[in-house]
Amino acid sequence: MCIHNIFCLLAYEPKYEANCSKLLMGQYVCMPPDIDPKTQQPKSCQRNNTAKVLCNTIPGIICKEGTSINETAFEKDIECEYTGVVYS
Repeated sequence: MCIHNIFCLLAYEPKYEANCSKLLMGQYVCMPPDIDPKTQQPKSCQRNNTAKVLCNTIPGIICKEGTSINETAFEKDIECEYTGVVYS
């Protein structure tokens, strides 16, 4: 229960539930991939020329169940050039 209406308004943040695999640019922010200085490609680059990066939704957007790691974090594939280098 809110005592002062102004505090209720400040504390309330509407939530929009979305399929996080279909978010538009600007609705999420991704961490930069770990880049190999020799190849200039993400160290996680796979044979299919994609690498996964960890992304988070912007405030107010939550991921639908089954489309994310948790309510606001999900993985996104980015393009890369597979080099065959194996990292341990």
